[in-house]
Amino acid sequence: MADSLVLRGTMRAHTDWVTAIACPIDNSDTIVTSSRDKSLIVWKLTKEDRTYGVAHRRLTGHSHFVQDVVLSSDGQFALSGSWDGELRLWDLNNGTTARRFVGHSKDVLSVAFSIDNRQIVSASRDKTIKLWNTLGECKYTIQGEGDGHHDWVSSVRFSPNTLQPTIVSGSWDKTVKIWNLSNWFHLLHFHFPFSQLPTKTITMADSLVLRGTMRAHTDWVTAIACPIDNSDTIVTSSRDKSLIVWKLTKEDRTYGVAHRRLTGHSHFVQDVVLSSDGQFALSGSWDGELRLWDLNNGTTARRFVGHSKDVLSVAFSIDNRQIVSASRDKTIKLWNTLGECKYTIQGEGDGHHDWVSSVRFSPNTLQPTIVSGSWDKTVKIWNLSNCKLRASLAGHGGYVNTVAVSPDGSLCASGGKDGNILLWDLAEGKRLYSLESGSIIHGLCFSPNRYWLCAATESSIKIWDLESKSIVVDLKVDLKMESEMAVDGSATQTNAGKTKVIYCTSLCWSADGSTLFSGYTDGVVRVWGVGRY
Repeated sequence: MADSLVLRGTMRAHTDWVTAIACPIDNSDTIVTSSRDKSLIVWKLTKEDRTYGVAHRRLTGHSHFVQDVVLSSDGQFALSGSWDGELRLWDLNNGTTARRFVGHSKDVLSVAFSIDNRQIVSASRDKTIKLWNTLGECKYTIQGEGDGHHDWVSSVRFSPNTLQPTIVSGSWDKTVKIWNLSNWFHLLHFHFPFSQLPTKTITMADSLVLRGTMRAHTDWVTAIACPIDNSDTIVTSSRDKSLIVWKLTKEDRTYGVAHRRLTGHSHFVQDVVLSSDGQFALSGSWDGELRLWDLNNGTTARRFVGHSKDVLSVAFSIDNRQIVSASRDKTIKLWNTLGECKYTIQGEGDGHHDWVSSVRFSPNTLQPTIVSGSWDKTVKIWNLSNCKLRASLAGHGGYVNTVAVSPDGSLCASGGKDGNILLWDLAEGKRLYSLESGSIIHGLCFSPNRYWLCAATESSIKIWDLESKSIVVDLKVDLKMESEMAVDGSATQTNAGKTKVIYCTSLCWSADGSTLFSGYTDGVVRVWGVGRY
């Protein structure tokens, strides 16, 4: 569409530079501006030809230039940063200062609200970035020593991506830095995209210890799904034909209790994922069906019928509007949430020529992508917009059991029969490198806040640091100990005089990266916690 911009009018009240403008997300007839005249102005938009808006209220209190202003998502508060070294939180209902934030030693150049308004970040000429809560308490400061900026920090913003909470900063030291937030209080290390890892980074002396177990399934735990809001609920699927919604008690031995069992599938339930709002679970089963479950009441909200053989893998798109499934019938199906199949990728032509064992959406909304792995030994990358093949990746010496996509959508990992994990650049469709596990790989997952890749193998859970390409920890369970709190020894179970090897088949990290949930062939979910040593 041939669009152009024309001057609609002007708004006059400031007597010096207009340094920043903030517009509400509800598109109301109000905006807020900041200025070097040491004030902020709340404008009412009249939208008249010459005078587009009038000054409704002037906010004063800063003693120097006001450099930046942003609005809370509900439009009730404005946040400003000034050359007087302070931030101010303004109540727009009455025009008063609700809170002052004191801590910077020089001019504040940039401020921002997190997407939920619970966190505030500021940047300053003192070369620091500060993370605050809304009570005016500074919870963390990033200084120039180490990975911090080495000159004025001129701009800082939160990413709206709640799956990977991120702060971006720009500085007069000529760099832009990307920072990962793990939780409310703690700003973690400097973070590069997974496909472009730095040559040197901060490493944390972390280890994993067995925190407890969760017991209710009577057969293999095939998949585990954790909510992105880090709530005390997870969902698991099993070969006992059921799913379980767990409430996490976080007690030493029994880490969670079965809150609700979801039944309806007539065969093994192979996979489960959660919608981003945590209200729905999606499962795939060897009965050939997908089911959408309402977690508020535990009922089946929708059945998806169309595959002719076992469904092995399912996934939600990032906006929950699309669903993808993979099957032993060698097809990939794209569905809407009404249960309608919108597209089928078949074996003829570019499709897979054996069972499609794993399928995932990339979280990268700029380049919507589906990744699939198959028993034909290939990984394929598909354009979501038209379901056309973008790249077919070969390199495995045996069938592919599982694929995983990194939190930033830049990298894919695949593993299976040959015991090798292959790392792929999704943007360029090329192989980066491989990691050897030594045994069949059943599951893979990336840590949400560390350079770690976790693999569920038939010998143990192995965790690699992707920068050094070395194993951080090798997790094994000792079933001989009643407490099951050891992390070394063999994992075997004796029944009727027979020794049966127990191994991990599924993995999932909590959203904050502090807890690793692992599902085993004995029906037990074992829970590992990250600790410092």
